[in-house]
Amino acid sequence: MSERTAREVAEAEFDRHRKREAEADEALKLEAGRHATIVENMQPLRALRLARDAKFDPKKPSVP
Repeated sequence: MSERTAREVAEAEFDRHRKREAEADEALKLEAGRHATIVENMQPLRALRLARDAKFDPKKPSVP
């Protein structure tokens, strides 16, 4: 294999690794965005659940 061919092979391998790392970085960014959205949506749901649970708490008297 000539020096030029070896260099081309090395550059092609480097480009494949760089592309794979870029795809992995993009996937991590998307996953972080999904996680942030889930956490954001969970807060109001948690508040509703706590309000519902407080409403039906057996320790509290049901008569006002």
